[in-house]
Amino acid sequence: MRWPALTLAVLLGAWALPGWTQAQNLDQGNVAQGFQLLDQARRSLDGPKLLQAEQIFSRCLKSEPNNPRCLYGRARANLFLYSFYSEVKKDPAKAQSCFEEAQAAANRAASLLPSNGQVHALLGRLYQVEAALHPFSSLVSTVTGESAVVSEYRRALELDPDNLEAEIGLGSYYLFAPKVAGGNRERAIKHFRRAVKLDPQDPEALTWLAVAYRESGDWEGARQSLDRALALDPSYRFARNENLRLREAENRRGGSSG
Repeated sequence: MRWPALTLAVLLGAWALPGWTQAQNLDQGNVAQGFQLLDQARRSLDGPKLLQAEQIFSRCLKSEPNNPRCLYGRARANLFLYSFYSEVKKDPAKAQSCFEEAQAAANRAASLLPSNGQVHALLGRLYQVEAALHPFSSLVSTVTGESAVVSEYRRALELDPDNLEAEIGLGSYYLFAPKVAGGNRERAIKHFRRAVKLDPQDPEALTWLAVAYRESGDWEGARQSLDRALALDPSYRFARNENLRLREAENRRGGSSG
């Protein structure tokens, strides 16, 4: 399996949680600031901002342990901190601790809001990262039954048919999973196209579509999608890295054709 290539830095999603019950005794301005910090730091993996956001949600949970919005936010913050510590700081022990915190907070949020599509999409991403960390055990469980990744994303779409994160997550799963586990590039492209249709201004969806096109040998489609993503956010870490890979592939193709 190629799951280890699916790092958390490129498994990013939406933040808004419309319609959630707000806490009565909490400064909602601070919580809103926490989500704003996550949104600012989610593509660049800005460690200080991620830590500040995590602290905001942790303070919220000290006063209201069962606040689902803050549980969701804490899970998100730790999800990105996992990526920050594993990729930027190269601290696997700290990264693992953050991942476990993300799992715990997300599971608590799911127990409180079992019918919330955003929560199920988050669980799908957590299972997806876990599959990247333990590819063999993930493959065995998938062969013997439906992948937990797919189950959570499908549930998210049942609850929210326009869930951008679930569309991107399913696309990335089908793109890299082996055939025996349901891998299918055409299906992946379908999900990425759907994601781009849902939000044409989302550089993550466009970058994933570029990756899928490159993997399928559609170089023109890959370049067009990636150029659109970089035009939307020239500093986007995932898009910049994919641009390097695509340029290398384009150069190899140019050399071989010459």
